[in-house]
Amino acid sequence: MSRSTWRRSTPYRGRRAVRARPRGVHGAVQEREGYFREADGGTLFLDEIGEAPIEVQVMLLRALETGEVQPVGGRPGRRVDVRLLAATDANLERAVLQGDFRVSLLHRLGAYELRVPPLRERRDDIPRLLVHFLEHELHRAGQASRLVELGADTSVWLPTRLMAALLHHDWPGNVRQLSNTARRMVGMLLTGQPLSELAAQLSTDDGPVASAASAAVSEQSQGRASHPANDLSEDALLAAMEAHGWQISATARALGVSRKVLYARIAQSEHVHKARDLAPEALAAALAREGGDLGRVAGALQVSVRALQLRLRELKLRP
Repeated sequence: MSRSTWRRSTPYRGRRAVRARPRGVHGAVQEREGYFREADGGTLFLDEIGEAPIEVQVMLLRALETGEVQPVGGRPGRRVDVRLLAATDANLERAVLQGDFRVSLLHRLGAYELRVPPLRERRDDIPRLLVHFLEHELHRAGQASRLVELGADTSVWLPTRLMAALLHHDWPGNVRQLSNTARRMVGMLLTGQPLSELAAQLSTDDGPVASAASAAVSEQSQGRASHPANDLSEDALLAAMEAHGWQISATARALGVSRKVLYARIAQSEHVHKARDLAPEALAAALAREGGDLGRVAGALQVSVRALQLRLRELKLRP
């Protein structure tokens, strides 16, 4: 889209909506550029807009309606010219009915909608995406030289059974889940683990994620009282969290439970990491390793982006 306008050579900024809060709140006294000002004259991309807290939605709506952003310290507003792109896998209409998303912001963002089909509806893309993610993970692991070796004999790292499983899997977590799977494949490959286990897991329909979701929906439809926080197994919880990039809302939707119920189940878990327990040294190392990308840091540490953001703010590791 950017190529068709004069903006193709102007700034582009990509941010997750959960951290797209205008800088300067929470007692800040120094003026900072902020995301809108950084993208002035260009494009600002907000990912996971459905996860944005209500207070962020209010400030975002104000900026869109007035074309101004408010610097910290009570300084006069500054006009900006920004084209805004937003993405989400959430049902925003349902979120509006539940009071989690402002209808006025939904209308402002809905001027032009582009639907990206889920991965299960475009299976031809899976091989290309998988190769891209594998190359990326090998580079991150400092094993780029293995690409030549692997390219010479694909049967070593992509046996027929595994490729068939990858192509037939429903990918409830879409591209993010495929990326996580590629990361696991590289880890298993570099440590000499057989990929047959991964193929077997993928071949079993959608594994514990679909089973847990089906059970929850079945109990609700039959009107029986259920306690999904207690009934959800540890394996199902971990599989669902990983499949959905450790995002609370997306995982809760997949499992057919509320976010409150999912939070309660996570609190009971001995294996799901809690952001509040992450040590400052581990966070600083992960930030450096992932180049400051909160999405990748959250995936590496196996926590939600929102929880990670709050922990970083608590430790003053982020402005």
